[in-house]
Amino acid sequence: MNDGLPAHCPPRLIRGDVSYGSEEGMTEAEARRQLYLFKPRQTTKVQKQLRELERDGQAWTDAGDGWQGAERELKLMGWSRARRSGAPATAIVTRRGNFTSQPQEQFGRAQRG
Repeated sequence: MNDGLPAHCPPRLIRGDVSYGSEEGMTEAEARRQLYLFKPRQTTKVQKQLRELERDGQAWTDAGDGWQGAERELKLMGWSRARRSGAPATAIVTRRGNFTSQPQEQFGRAQRG
């Protein structure tokens, strides 16, 4: 992952696309106590969770700068355990000038533990 960097300057966060959202990549980051943000494949289960979050108005919280976010636990096939999963949404102005949230892509992430 970040073996080429000196030990005294690890990255604050590892950001990876679909190919990094594997069990291997996540467990390696977790073993190193490294924060990460990986985009999982848009499987049926991931899409279902996103639709559930869209319908749950209380799940969304203000994230600043016109963004909202929601999170849940998600355990996909091939993962050894459930992990935090989040969905960001941007605020969009409608024709009447009202704001609405538009869900964006979903990402899996862990925190230093």
